[in-house]
Amino acid sequence: MRERDLTTLEDMQKNTVSVEANLLAKRARMKTEKKVTIKEEASSSDVKADHILRKLEKMFDRLTIVDKPETTIINPNFRGQQQP
Repeated sequence: MRERDLTTLEDMQKNTVSVEANLLAKRARMKTEKKVTIKEEASSSDVKADHILRKLEKMFDRLTIVDKPETTIINPNFRGQQQP
């Protein structure tokens, strides 16, 4: 507003109102753009999370498929309960 050479108070007021209207419109546009950007990012992160969950489920399935025989480890150094 300083750059404009306005001669009357009425011109200054009109200029100020138009500048304020432009600023309010720009703020409203920026808010809507931020909301759209956030929603897009959330959807891509949901896809990534689903992909990771599927990979983990496959890994757990592989672990349960492989049946490991239960082996007991016999420690020759273990003396068991000693009787007095």
